[in-house]
Amino acid sequence: MSFITNIRSVAKYESKILVRSWFFRIFTLLAVVFLGFFNFAMMLMEDNFGLWFAKSVSSNIPYLNLLLLNTGQAVVAVFLSSEFLKRDKKLDTSEVFYVRPLSNAEYVVGKIWGNLRVFLFLNLLVLAIVLAFNFMASGVAVDLPAYLVYFFLISIPTLIFIIGLSIFLMLLLKNQALTFILLLGYIGLTLFYIQDKFYYLFDYMVYNLPLFKSTIVGFSNLELILNHRAIYFFAGLGFIFFTIFLFKRLPNARRSHYPWLFLSFCMFLLMVTAGFRHVRSILREGEMRALYTSINNKYVYEPKMAIDYYDISVEQKSETIRSVVGMEGTALAASEVFIFCLNPGLRVEEVKDGEKSLNFKREEQILAVDFGRKIEKGDTISFSVSYEGRIKDDFCYLDIPEEPCLQNITASPFMIGTPFPDSPGSRVFMTLCPCSSTNFPPRDFSWPYPWVRR
Repeated sequence: MSFITNIRSVAKYESKILVRSWFFRIFTLLAVVFLGFFNFAMMLMEDNFGLWFAKSVSSNIPYLNLLLLNTGQAVVAVFLSSEFLKRDKKLDTSEVFYVRPLSNAEYVVGKIWGNLRVFLFLNLLVLAIVLAFNFMASGVAVDLPAYLVYFFLISIPTLIFIIGLSIFLMLLLKNQALTFILLLGYIGLTLFYIQDKFYYLFDYMVYNLPLFKSTIVGFSNLELILNHRAIYFFAGLGFIFFTIFLFKRLPNARRSHYPWLFLSFCMFLLMVTAGFRHVRSILREGEMRALYTSINNKYVYEPKMAIDYYDISVEQKSETIRSVVGMEGTALAASEVFIFCLNPGLRVEEVKDGEKSLNFKREEQILAVDFGRKIEKGDTISFSVSYEGRIKDDFCYLDIPEEPCLQNITASPFMIGTPFPDSPGSRVFMTLCPCSSTNFPPRDFSWPYPWVRR
């Protein structure tokens, strides 16, 4: 308990010093006044300056406000978080703590928590003001969970990362001006040059990360978002723990700082792991598109059927769908085996011709059905396919080049992401992906002239 008590004592006085700073007071006043007027104009005035999209989806309101606040506080935190090291050295503001039996960890963590909680309170204050305008606005829905979700996704990882990095560089370089120049240059580089390059890996202020939250389907890729924010959360913790190791103050015991070096190494390892998973998930999507395309091109000229009639029965489960599709098709060529296409996330259980079960073969999206007899060109046949599973997103838009397909849809300043089919819960969206057997694949994607048959 003494560890927590000591941290709270240090944090208490650090917070008081930060709140008394005119720099922080001016920033808080500007942030509250600007965002207050902004939300008043957006939600209560008839002429909302073209910001209709910001309030057309209720989750956009906290998203936009925290995005704007995050930009300002990321810059201000650089100045204020590293200030305590300068104060301690120049003004002897922490002599009262130095003479007490505080460990370096208690002192540094207390200082950082004192800075962090003031900024977190500012974020909550802004969200409370925005929520009040949200309740007062007519015809604008209130998405309460979105306020909490965006607070954890945008504010907390950014603040922990930038505060940890600032204090680490200040302690390493021992020069506040040089620290400011490096960090402001880094912020400018990520905002105006790097942006979404390198799979938005360096976008710590989430300007290019697809954070748009749909009222119906939620986030376009929640796993990617959580993984990306984990990079900066663990990086910030790594810098904080490494700062404890580097802090030039007599420790309470010999080698007591080495566990913090080990913890720092663990945090950086988690950061690298999250970064690798982030990049790997995006690269894998491109690899799977290439695989599906090559398989498609392999079977594109095999015998197919023109499907004239569908009778689809769908059973919705918690995370999957189960379907029985009755079809009537006309053979486009004489053959015993015909090629159909089905989303590779859907597992075929049975193919039947009346009451007779038919042999079939799957290769990713390809379904090759052996009817056991030769069907002449122009003949009509009825059969059914039973399947179950969850639709795979990476099978969408194979006919669109990879770069524009994987590019996020934007509605400035919102990053919407790429909408894909969805099948959990009580909803089914299947218009973007083949999810029932069709006479697809219709063309060879390696041939640049789809209107000319090779």
